[in-house]
Amino acid sequence: MVGKVLCERFDNKKLHVYSSLMPSVSCVYYSRIDDDGSRLLNFLNAVDVVIYVSNIGTPVDSILDFPANTIKNCNFFLNFIAALKVLTKPIPWIIFISSGGAVYGNVEPILNGIKESHSCNPITPYGMHKFSMERWLQFAAQELGFNWNILRPANLYGKSLGDDRNQGVIGVWAKKLSLGDSICIPSSKNITRDYLHVDDFCNAIELLLKNRVAPNVIYNVGTNSGHSILDILDVFKIYFDDIKIVESELYDNPILWNVLNSDLLIGHVNWKPNYDLDTGISEFLSL
Repeated sequence: MVGKVLCERFDNKKLHVYSSLMPSVSCVYYSRIDDDGSRLLNFLNAVDVVIYVSNIGTPVDSILDFPANTIKNCNFFLNFIAALKVLTKPIPWIIFISSGGAVYGNVEPILNGIKESHSCNPITPYGMHKFSMERWLQFAAQELGFNWNILRPANLYGKSLGDDRNQGVIGVWAKKLSLGDSICIPSSKNITRDYLHVDDFCNAIELLLKNRVAPNVIYNVGTNSGHSILDILDVFKIYFDDIKIVESELYDNPILWNVLNSDLLIGHVNWKPNYDLDTGISEFLSL
């Protein structure tokens, strides 16, 4: 879904960075569906920047459909790396969208949030394959000589991600409550996350494309603030009366706390998030 938002953000199905920012950069949308390999090579030979967003399924799917989901995602990524080796032009700059919410694993709360230098110890299949891809990308860049950046976004939400995205507590709750359905919450209500509006994430990518200040750097992309499940519920209670709640251990998450420190990105490209949680949820509900 993030790839779809990026395509709409940057000229529908073609990711052309605005000429006033960087005329030399062009990115073209590519779909992995029904490709025999030739489309991927043609795509890579036609662009100078690739934003790799592809992921099959959701973090929950990675658990329910393990190991098949991991095999699918890793196979496609490794085929992508293999294609870089046979290009007839310089390899594009690769911007890989990882996961700030999954690659660090279960971290004890840290003042000012998790920095990029913190050790990664993913404990879910989704986090494991995202972190593996990060390392494979860095190894390939060392061997083949191309520039890269890795973005580790916080938990993304936003209306533009679509109503059919069965992922992310804010989007799922908004859809269910709008239909008059009950919502499910984990038994551990202190689970805390950093929630980032997808428009703010797109802004970060746009500034990265414009500035190119630091190739071969990993960036967290978050709000530097955390909110618990109860915090989010309190915001929804402003807009919905008589919320029906179902509590279940099935919705518990092994990662209890995840708040990202994005000072590195802020310092390099002068980015900052425009949405706080209240404003973002209000916009999501079109209020």
